[in-house]
Amino acid sequence: MGRWKVGHLWGDISSPARARGSHLDRPRPCRSAITAAAVGRPGSIDPPVLFEIHSRNATVSWSPPSRPYGIVTHYNIYQNSQLSATVPGNSTSLTLSGLEPYQNYSIQVEACTEVGCTLSADSHSIRTPPAPPEGVVAPRLYSDTPTSVLLTWEPPVRANGVLENYTVERRAAGTQQISTVGTVLPNHTLTYLDSSAALSPWGSYEYRVVASTKQGGSNSSQWERVTTRPSRPAGLHPPDVLVMGPESVQVGFPLMFH
Repeated sequence: MGRWKVGHLWGDISSPARARGSHLDRPRPCRSAITAAAVGRPGSIDPPVLFEIHSRNATVSWSPPSRPYGIVTHYNIYQNSQLSATVPGNSTSLTLSGLEPYQNYSIQVEACTEVGCTLSADSHSIRTPPAPPEGVVAPRLYSDTPTSVLLTWEPPVRANGVLENYTVERRAAGTQQISTVGTVLPNHTLTYLDSSAALSPWGSYEYRVVASTKQGGSNSSQWERVTTRPSRPAGLHPPDVLVMGPESVQVGFPLMFH
């Protein structure tokens, strides 16, 4: 039987003894415990960057956290502090859709592991470009005289920018020839009196309003029809009188064309 010696201790090979206080007596952590200890919330993440900014969409990109402390499972994208989208952990960009024209937006990105999440600071605030107005309502039409039409209207439902002006357009009913009859600034009363010499009594006309935003374009309302008021006949010539006999005459009237 062999013997061994550790320090001042002796023992048999067949029944070895461990020296007290040696590293062999210390419990070793299992692999799963080591893995769990290494996973945590991600470290800080830089604010995202916005580019390709349009009226209704923009692209946001970001860099992964420098210290993820585990596998990043997903990213949460916040738009003006409201959760907008969730994308897989291997993503670094996203196209944001459903934006509104001429509105301010700031974006945050939140990186998440299976343990927790870390939210970035806000991106630089952006304003989406303007766009043509939406919801331009047809004008209300009134004809108080045979040769005039009064128009009134409301602002568009969504200006989508800074309103620049309103253009009033007219055409004779049943035709496609459009005439511009006037322009109204948005800070004025939204009315226009069309007393053009082109208007005739008892005539049918159609009007619409075109609203424009600065650097955003324009959009028009539907056409609205009106008939001007009638008037007394004009241009009536004296009758032609022909004496037929001592007790009869013939009276003729020239035809009138409107």
